[in-house]
Amino acid sequence: MEALRYIADETGVPPARVYSAATFYSLFNLEPQGDHVICVCRGTACHTRGSRDLLDKLCLDLGLSDREADETAKPTRWPSPRRIAA
Repeated sequence: MEALRYIADETGVPPARVYSAATFYSLFNLEPQGDHVICVCRGTACHTRGSRDLLDKLCLDLGLSDREADETAKPTRWPSPRRIAA
């Protein structure tokens, strides 16, 4: 949150607006991420092309449940899978 306050102070943009932008975009993160973040699109077009199977295989290979895919995005030397919609 310090970084968001700094950005707000330096740009003159209200802190709420900076926070809104930072939380709107799926690739902005308020918490530290793993060394490698793997994003799997779950939008409609990607779903029809098999992204569900890709996410399932990724979670299986990493030993994660589907629910953990977004919850494990924390500092680690292991990849952190995340679902996004594009």
